Amino acid sequence: MVDAALSELDSQWLRKWIEECFGWARVIGGMRKSRFVGREKLDFPFVLTMSAYNLVRMRNPGALGLQKRVSNASFR
Repeated sequence: MVDAALSELDSQWLRKWIEECFGWARVIGGMRKSRFVGREKLDFPFVLTMSAYNLVRMRNPGALGLQKRVSNASFR
């Protein structure tokens, strides 16, 4: 039972982390209103936006709470 609860917490944390990426892409990256229609035409702007997000994230690794998450994992 304890293992199932921990994996559910991990799943919720991972979902929040993924939603932050797509939220950033919509609000700051300009993906809310696309100028293009179709998967082929949206591929490059999406990759470019997510690359910019990765650069922002690499600039400040503590912003997402990854250091806190890793330090709490040692107590499990």
